[in-house]
Amino acid sequence: MSVQIIIDSTVDLKPELLKEVKVAPLSILFGSEQFIDGKTLTKQEFYQKLVTSDVLPTTSQATPFIFSELYKETIDEGNEAVVITLSSKLSGTFQSANIASMDYEGKVYVVDSLNAAIGAGVLAEYALRLSKAITHKASLAGLNLGGGSLVIIGNNRTEKTEVLMRRVGKFIEGLNGNFIASIDVGTTQRDLEFIRSETKYVAGLPTSMNGG
Repeated sequence: MSVQIIIDSTVDLKPELLKEVKVAPLSILFGSEQFIDGKTLTKQEFYQKLVTSDVLPTTSQATPFIFSELYKETIDEGNEAVVITLSSKLSGTFQSANIASMDYEGKVYVVDSLNAAIGAGVLAEYALRLSKAITHKASLAGLNLGGGSLVIIGNNRTEKTEVLMRRVGKFIEGLNGNFIASIDVGTTQRDLEFIRSETKYVAGLPTSMNGG
């Protein structure tokens, strides 16, 4: 089992990385003309029409059905999915992805990028790199596990508190064993102790604390 990254078509990824993800296309309308982003209208064609068309384009969010089909395909392949979408402040695509995920609880995790285009693409590329790197680390350690990384964005000195670490622990507990926390860059034993107070899915603590 591995993690499949799914994005919507507004997420700007390098061409060579697009082969590694599944894409939920949005619809683009130029007046009465409707196109499927990335399928019936390429980026180059979009910019050409932007210059020649008398009307400005509008977009229609990817539907829950489109996401559901991608989720089913991913699950049938024996994988789980992490979905990265255009910011929820700009589109209803994040909501569509969430609605579709309700039928795949514990198998699909939807992330609001809070970005668009290149910004969301950076996040997707980072997710791809992490999934590969940490899977390789687990393999070298002889562990029959996939790889994952939990990233908390914030100021390490002022925002990393016991309350925050406990929230992380509750989140990990909700993943039902699909993620096990351990010490890594920016994480201390004290952080793990706070996390351990909310979940049993922690490794690297002393056995006296029921650590693994």
